[in-house]
Amino acid sequence: MNKMLVLMITILLMFTIFGCEDIEDPNPPQRPVMVPKSLPWEYVEKGIDADDIVTGIFVEWYRNPDPGMDGYIVYRAADTSDTGKLDFVRKDTVFSYPLNPMLSDTEFVDTDVDFGTIYYYFVRALGISENKSEPSDTVRYSLTPPPSNCLPNLSEPAENIPEFSWQYSNDFQFGINYYYIRVENLTTRSVIWFYGVPRLDYTGQGQTLRYNADGKASEAVLSPQNTYRWKIDAIGRQNIDGSEIEGSESRWITFQIKD
Repeated sequence: MNKMLVLMITILLMFTIFGCEDIEDPNPPQRPVMVPKSLPWEYVEKGIDADDIVTGIFVEWYRNPDPGMDGYIVYRAADTSDTGKLDFVRKDTVFSYPLNPMLSDTEFVDTDVDFGTIYYYFVRALGISENKSEPSDTVRYSLTPPPSNCLPNLSEPAENIPEFSWQYSNDFQFGINYYYIRVENLTTRSVIWFYGVPRLDYTGQGQTLRYNADGKASEAVLSPQNTYRWKIDAIGRQNIDGSEIEGSESRWITFQIKD
């Protein structure tokens, strides 16, 4: 066998062995973009916020348009250092569901949080070849205890112009100074009232608010033929644009009206 033939066979074997390996995609996914935080007086809540289902911080970003996405990596840092230095760690991975668009892959709820601590988050997109994008912009939020003892609820029917009541902690560690109340008609699946009110009670005894206090509710009085629900948002410190970076939300509370 001559030297030229040996060389050709060697090259062919090397191509067979190494040419079949997966080649890493040299182009990482696009940098994710966080959804801007909605303002307290906007009914539709977007971006980072207190979650209204579980006690935690809700983080939201836009879907990455790149093909071959595996998901997103969420990073978090707690502002607990006296120097203000942030130590970001990989908190979780949110996987993509390309075959089922009904499953969300653009949100994360962090339930491993302490009240009163500011948490910072950013997200990196993850390709199927394990390539990571550049970090998204960073968002922050501090969760406070949610309002408690919220009435009315299903335990007893309410008047057709109900009075809403709730209590909030008197711990001045939490700078809550405003509330927003949302009321929905579950029967017609419509928003009927959205109203903001300053915090008036700092003793922990509670605060009340009469339905349709501003006269702008779409239903002047409520009907026993319908089922309703409401929740209260507690708003604390805010960014320069007015979006809050501290707060909490009650869960949705269902109630009915007396016959």
